[in-house]
Amino acid sequence: MTQTDEAGTHQTAPVLDLDRYIPYLINQVANRMNRVMGAMIKPLDTSIPKWRIVATLVEGGPMRMGTLSEHTVIEQSTLSRVIDQMERDGQVERLPLEGNNRVIEVHLTSKGQELYREVQPIAVRLGDQITKEFTEVELGTQVRFLHRMIENLEPKPPI
Repeated sequence: MTQTDEAGTHQTAPVLDLDRYIPYLINQVANRMNRVMGAMIKPLDTSIPKWRIVATLVEGGPMRMGTLSEHTVIEQSTLSRVIDQMERDGQVERLPLEGNNRVIEVHLTSKGQELYREVQPIAVRLGDQITKEFTEVELGTQVRFLHRMIENLEPKPPI
């Protein structure tokens, strides 16, 4: 691929080696996991976004929409639509924060907890499938690396 610089000279852009390009590989893994997981949970009449929401609320407890959006990596407009549907299905409810009625938190209901209990074993099986043949040391290293990558993408305060 060629590009033209400011002087009008044609420069050859370096070609990415996608087999070693971390963002590409992470995207490949995430998309394939979501496709497989989506197929596995479809018979339960649920979706990946609903699973992310339920799993996040089980682990973190009631949350404001902004916090839930950050933790689930679902855009707020999409999250709002999914929460609306889950509320209609009785899996979550929006309740005012104790002591501050202006702040609303999303709470998991017993139906939402039931959904978690149905999907959690499937998620564990998928996690086991994608990490089979890795040692505990390798898994620990991967987890540390992924957390560091997430931290590297967090906005930094100006110096």
